[in-house]
Amino acid sequence: MLDRNLLPARYPRQLKDHFNRLSDELQLARGFAADRATWEARRPLVRQALIDAVGGFPERTPLQAEIVGTLERDGYSIEKLVYQSRPGFYVTGAVYRPHIDHPVPAIFCPHGHYAEGRFNAELQRRMVNHARRGYLALVIDKVGYNDRLAQDHSTRAPLLAGLATQGLQLWDNMRGIDYLLSRPEALSDRLGCTGVSGGGNQTMYLSALDERITASAPVCSVELGECYMHKRYCTCELVPGLRRFADLVDICGLIAPRALLLVHGILDFGFLIDSARKAYARIRQIYGALGVPERVAHYTSLDSHAYNREMREAVYDWFDLHLKGQAGPPAVEVEATVESPEDLRCLPQGLPGDAVNLLDLLAERAAGLHLAPACPPHRRAQLRHVLGGDPPPTPLRPHLAAAAGEHLGETAAQVELGYVYSEPDVVLPLALYRPAGEACCEVVIRFGPNGHGDVPEEAVAADLAAGRAVLLADLRGTGETRAEGDPSTAEWQAYLSSVTLGRPIQAMRAWDLRRLVDYCETRADLTAIHLAAHGTLLEGLVALLAAALDPRVASLTVAQLPPTFCGQASFGELATVGQLAVIPNLLQVGDVATLLELVAPRPVTVAQWVNLLGEPLASGA
Repeated sequence: MLDRNLLPARYPRQLKDHFNRLSDELQLARGFAADRATWEARRPLVRQALIDAVGGFPERTPLQAEIVGTLERDGYSIEKLVYQSRPGFYVTGAVYRPHIDHPVPAIFCPHGHYAEGRFNAELQRRMVNHARRGYLALVIDKVGYNDRLAQDHSTRAPLLAGLATQGLQLWDNMRGIDYLLSRPEALSDRLGCTGVSGGGNQTMYLSALDERITASAPVCSVELGECYMHKRYCTCELVPGLRRFADLVDICGLIAPRALLLVHGILDFGFLIDSARKAYARIRQIYGALGVPERVAHYTSLDSHAYNREMREAVYDWFDLHLKGQAGPPAVEVEATVESPEDLRCLPQGLPGDAVNLLDLLAERAAGLHLAPACPPHRRAQLRHVLGGDPPPTPLRPHLAAAAGEHLGETAAQVELGYVYSEPDVVLPLALYRPAGEACCEVVIRFGPNGHGDVPEEAVAADLAAGRAVLLADLRGTGETRAEGDPSTAEWQAYLSSVTLGRPIQAMRAWDLRRLVDYCETRADLTAIHLAAHGTLLEGLVALLAAALDPRVASLTVAQLPPTFCGQASFGELATVGQLAVIPNLLQVGDVATLLELVAPRPVTVAQWVNLLGEPLASGA
């Protein structure tokens, strides 16, 4: 009875359309820099905002670098390297050293999401060719890959304390460059950087922030930032709030006037060529404004998402030109021995006993926040800021019409069906049940993971029997506005897009609840307003955020809630509740207990305390 259609037609594109609109508005307000004065004014702002977004960087500490093994090959050596980018955070990799007795240019090569990481055969061929062509080249394992598996690559948990995995990777890479340029074989003023896909994104961000890089070549990576509204990607590529301060054009602009070669596959399914070409055209405007249009170029190959031989040879030529001053003849890749993972591994017994992982870094960062006491209004202001701020309230435009009366349990109910607008392009399907004959009553706003259809009929019947009205709702991206396909995949996409926009989906849905409170207040027949969340800890968190920010909520009831975001052994996989509950910088305001304090002294009922995997806890918070 409760699971009925409330909209004239389902609207599965709502979140996509909404994210597009927000992204476009941010870009239109900022524009693209096309002249020198505009870019020089914007450049330092973009640079600092990027550093802040990834969590900043720690002080440089001793690398404790050690070569733990060497493989001698024809014309080059492979040295297995271990260093600590920060105390206890071990980085492993390999230095490919040419058999040359004089200093040579250096190349740093971050890798992407190859299943084999730096052991990938194609990547090995590239590294060998760099060395055979007379470069000192370094490749390191990404966080949580190969020798570093125990560090955990995919968890978003450090974002809670403002630490992005992209920032961790950047620091690992910067410290790798510290080591690489400390070698006597390296020419410190001639450094290249290249990688593909996730490694291409690392190349882009690293080259933007580390000006020691002379020439860079991100492969299958750079496009317009708006495209990140439409794709799923790993946590390591997520930069919170990026669309608020920059497009990827601006990030690449930070590389100017240093040499930049963009490389793309024309058939790439992940980084579309039309977007890549538009991005290149705008990046070229920045280089032209700075008077160095010859230092940026675009190379395309009739291939998909790859770093094929043709692309590699184009990058060899680019580095020869900008690191050696050699303009030809065109490079020809030589055959290379592909080593076994066992031979390339640095730590076959695993990380040392004093090694730390991403959750350890979260705990360390959270412990250093030292929250000062604050009165509720100030703490609410802090929370609104962390959640990306409130959008301007817009007309609710209610479209509700009376339906035939119904009986739920023993109680007759008057029913209204329809929708309201939370934002100009966000509609919330609603069903309002009121006890028949009651002129004025309290109301409970109820919702679940898939909107109004997840609310148990017995809960509605109990409210009506007690003389309370019930407002059932689909929050944005749920119920009749949920994207088509697998729900967990849709939630993952919504999470990534919203965090990139600087306003997490949990905050957006909490805003929807607050707009429903606005709607209830417009009605003379509804008095005290209560919230009730059915489903998982995600719905519990959304309701808690709404009640913490809105003193008009008289009471809060949730099915699940975690007692804390700290001390958790696992946050699960990318699309699970623990990962989707991560709100960047939330611990700068406080933990779950702080949110509950903002609701107090209003009553809060938690049916089940759970950990961040949604598993019941034996005792309460």
